[in-house]
Amino acid sequence: MSVFVRRLLILGAAMAFAGCGGDPEPGPREVEHQETSPAEVSVPAASVEIPSSEEPAPAAEERQPPTDTPPEPSWPAVSPPPASVPQPSAAPSIRLSAGVALPQSLPTGTAMGMSVDYVFTAGQPESSRQYVWVIEPATGDPVKQPVQLSPSGTLQAFFPQLRPDHGPFLTHVESSDGSRLSTSVSLR
Repeated sequence: MSVFVRRLLILGAAMAFAGCGGDPEPGPREVEHQETSPAEVSVPAASVEIPSSEEPAPAAEERQPPTDTPPEPSWPAVSPPPASVPQPSAAPSIRLSAGVALPQSLPTGTAMGMSVDYVFTAGQPESSRQYVWVIEPATGDPVKQPVQLSPSGTLQAFFPQLRPDHGPFLTHVESSDGSRLSTSVSLR
């Protein structure tokens, strides 16, 4: 039963108790219809307590004094795993974006300046671990550059062994053992 319906029932009972509309004799009765405005309707005051919840309040003899201890939970407690069991760590995963490859004229000749933004999307970089930034030219062998990574940042370097005619270029990041940690993205 909704709170609204319950309050209507309580209000109706209070009105009947106060003599408003209550008929001492059961059975059919004639009602004279009168036009009234809402301002002319009056309801006698009655002392009615309207509970704020669906459940009826317990009788005085059922009430218990409050205690300082919280009630016991009704569900079984679950203990955390023992500390000796290693927790599986997420395999590192890196997302690359905003790859750029620009030819640069240097005193030693033309080199390719490369940069790419990165962010770890799973796992975290390990400071003791070496990572490898790989540049994949369209012609020729891939160029591998050892790098240290933070949770996010930009990789950038000049590669004098690469020329504009070696492109287009792709790039990815891998661990020192050669496992890929990112997908390849274009350097434009």
